Amino acid sequence: MILTELTTWIFRPGKDLSKSTLDPGIRVIDKIYGDLYQEGERLNELFFLIQGKVVLTKKNEWGKRVRLLSIGKGCFLGLQSLQNANISSHSAKVCQPSRLLIIPLLSLPDFIGRWPLLRQQIMSQLIHHIDLAHSY
Repeated sequence: MILTELTTWIFRPGKDLSKSTLDPGIRVIDKIYGDLYQEGERLNELFFLIQGKVVLTKKNEWGKRVRLLSIGKGCFLGLQSLQNANISSHSAKVCQPSRLLIIPLLSLPDFIGRWPLLRQQIMSQLIHHIDLAHSY
């Protein structure tokens, strides 16, 4: 239900997506392929995957890149940086044409205030990502 509401809010037929979000800092981007962010990079924004697929990887103790998981539509990316001084603990790479909602961290409290049910999803995903990151 939460994701459906958010996706409906983002996709208003015939509207410019970047203007439909109502917040100047929140924007929508289309990315065909490539790095979204790198392990160790400072993140000042969160990403919500509207459509597409992103693969998360992390370097193990031998420096080899290990695949953590594939993320599909309806998930947040970059949440783990909230507990790590905004530094990403993994890399994210777009592997299918994707559309992402970009939420500046400074806008997050207001965003959650307008979408209070998202708090539960964000916390659940954050716990899951932390568990995965600590298993490698």
